[in-house]
Amino acid sequence: MIHDRGAKKWKMAMMLPEHKTMLSQLYKDQDKVEKPELDQQQLEEIEQTICEAMTFNQELTSTYYKNGKFELLVGKVHFLDEMNKTLHIQDHFGDFYRLKFHDIINVQFN
Repeated sequence: MIHDRGAKKWKMAMMLPEHKTMLSQLYKDQDKVEKPELDQQQLEEIEQTICEAMTFNQELTSTYYKNGKFELLVGKVHFLDEMNKTLHIQDHFGDFYRLKFHDIINVQFN
């Protein structure tokens, strides 16, 4: 009698490429969180901290929401674009990042 792999043999053979992509997307979506809504007082505190950082040329640690996750960015405020509602930040390496106002969750001095 030949002893084969049994059920293990058929597990991967029955998996279609569509199933694999759906499973990988499901695993990615499990870690996502909802964007918190900020009240008026929190928004004013963020604006005040940004203005102070621009005035005194201090570094900020910005927490922002991107693709279902919270990201951190450390750097100095380079430019504040009120028309497009974006904040331009330069990090330690000289790279520039644009953060939209509605994506910013928290801002703190270093």
